[in-house]
Amino acid sequence: MKTILKRAVVLIMAASLLVPAGCSRNPNKSDETHQEKEVIAPVSSSIELISGDSVGASGSSFSADTINKCDFDDKIVSYVEPSVYIYKIRDTQSEPVGILFPGNEATIEEVEGDWTYVSFRGTYGYVLNESVLFGMEANMVASQKGILKEVLRDANTNVYTESNIDSQVKAVLGKDTEFTIDAQENDFYLITYQDESGYIEISAVKETYELEEAMTVEEYNAMLQAIKEEEERQQAEFERQQREAEIARQQREAAVQAGLDNYIPTVQGEAYNLSSDDLWLLACIVKYESGWQEYDGKLAVANVVLNRYKSGAGSIANVIYARNQFSGVSDGAGGPSEYFANNYLNVDLNYNLPQSHADECMKAAVEAAS
Repeated sequence: MKTILKRAVVLIMAASLLVPAGCSRNPNKSDETHQEKEVIAPVSSSIELISGDSVGASGSSFSADTINKCDFDDKIVSYVEPSVYIYKIRDTQSEPVGILFPGNEATIEEVEGDWTYVSFRGTYGYVLNESVLFGMEANMVASQKGILKEVLRDANTNVYTESNIDSQVKAVLGKDTEFTIDAQENDFYLITYQDESGYIEISAVKETYELEEAMTVEEYNAMLQAIKEEEERQQAEFERQQREAEIARQQREAAVQAGLDNYIPTVQGEAYNLSSDDLWLLACIVKYESGWQEYDGKLAVANVVLNRYKSGAGSIANVIYARNQFSGVSDGAGGPSEYFANNYLNVDLNYNLPQSHADECMKAAVEAAS
């Protein structure tokens, strides 16, 4: 146990050393505040936001001057489960305008004591400093939650026609330009940007972490509504399938009973004790193998299946779905193939077959079993 604890401490120290040197910790934030959480309505239960947070003003303050320049100096990043509110005004009892899930970000507009004024998706609001992370801490969470990507380091990046700085400059890209790296040649990347291609210096590119922005309350409620509607749609579809399956089952039982009523011979030999499902499956394989044949051919198929069943196969299904017995019928795992299920098991016997031939399929099954 001591070895495990020691290793955990070493890993934590190593992780802190991996943070870019330009990022610094907020010295005014206490680690104790990281344990406090804000709470909103669970996604699956309601689309109504509850008012207020469990996090209140702690008296701590944050100064942007204490943070050195790094990728997340102008961002706040959320870490609190399940989420953090962004408020319309600096009051936890005020109207929420946004939601930060763990690993979400928003852009810092201004730090005002215990609060930070942020922007996200064209919306503005206030978030408690103790509920989010800044600088080095934000970068650490981003490295765990974000997607690693390459971005341009500077606001103006030259794109060259060849892989040297003496070649012609064909474009100057802004810092937010999207691009993909296609190849590397010496100290240059060949990139594709805005349906064009060219060379930029490797030093012009840096790696960073892309995070999802905070959601507006309207987007959050729309998401919950979409989830609710999808759950209702799936439930309705499940119930529809259940109703159709029950109707199909009743129809199969009625067809089997009609066959029993109409086709049991007056003189019987040793009868097989088969269920209505067994007789239906037997009639279906008769249709599959000899639906268009004369009645004797249909009866022969039924007898072949029953002989194998009597020889110790265990069930009619075991005979019919056995590997390499009836081509195209088995799924290879002891069940029906999709084709056999959709075109034989789950439809009437007269599907793609004249009624007279369909009647003979059931008659052959019942007579052979009798």
